[in-house]
Parts: sequence; structure tokens; C-alpha cells
Amino acid sequence: MKAKGFTLIEVLVVMVILSLTTTLLVSGLSTTWSNFERLNTRQLKINALELPKVWFNESFANALHSHPHSVTLQGAEKSVSFVTFSVPNDRSNTPQNVTWLIRSIESRTELSFSSNGDEVVIATIPPGATFRYLHSGTWENTFSYAGKLPKAIRIITQSGEVWTESELHRDTEAYYPPELKYFGAYEY
Repeated sequence: MKAKGFTLIEVLVVMVILSLTTTLLVSGLSTTWSNFERLNTRQLKINALELPKVWFNESFANALHSHPHSVTLQGAEKSVSFVTFSVPNDRSNTPQNVTWLIRSIESRTELSFSSNGDEVVIATIPPGATFRYLHSGTWENTFSYAGKLPKAIRIITQSGEVWTESELHRDTEAYYPPELKYFGAYEY
């Protein structure tokens, strides 16, 4: 009478096949995970390079008007100052004054911002970079108009290449309430 079950040789063959399959699977997974790590590292480096642009663009896109008769945004070729609720180092979303600066230090040009008196350098940008302001369809070197914000701000390099451009997410002119002419004063 023959016993039911597997022979020793059959069990050993199955174990060898399983061990080979497991070895191939583990080495394949290890290669896949290392590829994912390299891609993530590369993506983080790209994101780190883009982060200063994102901070600048968000802060200007969320710029606020303060009063129809006062200058809301003061802009020059190397600095721009305005009130925004999107300051890069403060996520409280409270309106604050922020000043963005382009400074040439030794052989490099840096982009920095200042709010509450603390200046933070966030990027090294191409040499000779300056701010440009879109107002009435033309790009200007300076901006200082009462009750108005530029439609967009660019940081351009010495060669004319646009490093970043940010558009405003609201009306460019401050709102005048219709009752102002009847009551003579309006508190902001």
C-alpha cells in the first residue's frame, strides 16, 4: 500500500523554487525602492529651488489695499513693499507689511524678504535681477500710485529673462464706497 503525501525530493524542489522566487522578488523590490528614493530626492531638490518663487508669488497674489488715498505698494527696481496676508514665515494669515529685496553681495545676487524687522535670505538669483511692475498694460521700473496695485510683478534678469512672475488675485484699484460722497469720511 502506497502512502499518501509528497516525497522528500518533491518538497525540496518546491522549497528551492520558493527560495529562488523570494530572492528575485526581494532584489526587485529593493531596486524599485531605491529608484523611488532617487526620484523623491530629485523632486525635493526641484521643489526646494521653486519654493522661493512660490513664496514671492503667493505674497504678492494676496496683497491688500489699505486706503484709496494712500500708496498701497511702494516699488523700486531692487525693493518692493506692500501689505499681504501671505507672509512666507508666518501662516497666521494676518495682514502684515512685507518688503522683498534684491541685493548684490560680492559675486552673487540674493532675494530676501523682511517682515517684523527680520530679513530672511531665501534664494540666490541670477545677477542683475530687478523688479518690474505691470500697470496700465506696460511694464514699469517703479510703482507708487495711491489706491492702486500693479496687475503683476516680475523679477527679470540682466539678460531680460523672466525669473518669476506673479499676478494679483484681486482688483488693482481700491474700492470707493458709494456713500463716501454723502458722508464725507470713511474709516478703514
